[in-house]
Amino acid sequence: MKPYEKKGKNDLNKSTSAANEKLKSADAQLKDTIQRDFPQKGVLIQSADEASEYAASIINTIHEPLIALDQNLRVVSASRSFYDVFKVKPEETVGQLIYNLGNKQWDIPKLRELLESIQPQKTTFDDYEVEHNFATIGRRIMLLNARRIERGMGKERIILLAIEDITERKRLQEESEASEKHYRSAFETSADGLLLVDRFKGDILNSNPYAQVLLGYSKEEFLKNKLWEIGVVKDDKDFQEALSRLERDGVIYYDNISVINKAGLVVNTEVILIDKVKFIQCNIRDNTERRRAEEALKKSEEKYRNIFENVQDVYYETSIDGTILNLSPSISLMSKGQYNQSDLVGKSMYEFYSDPEERQLIVAALKEKGRVSDFEVKLKNRDGSSVPCSISAKISFNAQGHPEKIIGSMRDITLRKKNEEELMKAKEKAEESDRLKTAFLHNISHEIRTPMNAIVGFSALLGEPGIDTQTQESYIETITQSSNHLLAIISDIIDISN
Repeated sequence: MKPYEKKGKNDLNKSTSAANEKLKSADAQLKDTIQRDFPQKGVLIQSADEASEYAASIINTIHEPLIALDQNLRVVSASRSFYDVFKVKPEETVGQLIYNLGNKQWDIPKLRELLESIQPQKTTFDDYEVEHNFATIGRRIMLLNARRIERGMGKERIILLAIEDITERKRLQEESEASEKHYRSAFETSADGLLLVDRFKGDILNSNPYAQVLLGYSKEEFLKNKLWEIGVVKDDKDFQEALSRLERDGVIYYDNISVINKAGLVVNTEVILIDKVKFIQCNIRDNTERRRAEEALKKSEEKYRNIFENVQDVYYETSIDGTILNLSPSISLMSKGQYNQSDLVGKSMYEFYSDPEERQLIVAALKEKGRVSDFEVKLKNRDGSSVPCSISAKISFNAQGHPEKIIGSMRDITLRKKNEEELMKAKEKAEESDRLKTAFLHNISHEIRTPMNAIVGFSALLGEPGIDTQTQESYIETITQSSNHLLAIISDIIDISN
């Protein structure tokens, strides 16, 4: 039997026993008074009446409702508490069959069983539990205690029925049982190691399965240890100091405690001591993985910080409305020393665009596509000069899926723009050179073709029959002149190429 079950049962028995004792006392006092030997009949009758009145007074002082029934189960009398508890009146009760009371609210199967089957066989009956839903007072759980009283020769016996309402006690008992069950389930299945510790001696009283796995002790082996023997506290003195703190604060949290497992190895843990009044609850959590994750996170943050602080591009974060939330120190390099982080954080990005509409174009593109890449803008420096920049950015969303901020990077593309301009000039120059080359070749081809035509033409005429000597000499002179002219052109071309 669990401790709280035993306590509830004991409380129940105490209350029932008290009611029974009062019944017995009233019964005994009534019998003693009536059976007392009086010398005169009148005095006997008077004393009997006084005794009856005395017994009725005793019954009316009993807290639990009492009702007296005749052998036909009709109400002879009832205590004041019966009328108060069940919201009935004497004139509606006395003389009525008990099952008809309160518009037959007392027609309870288990009550019939008690009065018609069990009670006739026994003179007393204790702790008979009945549950019923009354129209006037609702659901009630009651303990019935019955006693059959013999009233002497020629008189009908009566049944004295004591009723104890244990509804609230049962509810508290059920809640206690449910709470105990819930706590036991949480204790057994907790992902933390749990120890219950004697608050005065430091002895380990109980352990859950995870504590046994974590530290390697069986449940029985834990019982042989004190809290300081596994390293949660240093020694008994340290334990007493912790106890004083617990009495003051209720909870003590240790972020990094090295406890010792059964094999003597150190386990890095975080420990919470909780004052539970009757004992101390010790929660032990293995933080090896947490510390490893924290170390990895620390390294990652350092790496990110180094990149953030040393990257030449400017990393930035702004709210959706353009307020600068953060940006990297390289802004000083980009602005040629005219701005640093503190100058810009909290200000609007719109202030630094040479053309504010460019910001609106970026935001529109971000809303449409979620990100932009290599978006060229001109940012305004403190001295009014412009710095050509390339921006790549995206919208960051919160856990609910709503736009939270814009994160991105800016790159100074001054050199790139200069190279692009030089490349454009070189292209234009090359195109001009190509145009001049084309014109030159056209002219050269014309200059070459003219003497060549003369040479070819007059050479052909020399082969014609019947040409006189003078004509031949004229043709030869023309051919010679054209050849000399062609030779001069070729010499000029060679000179130009050199």
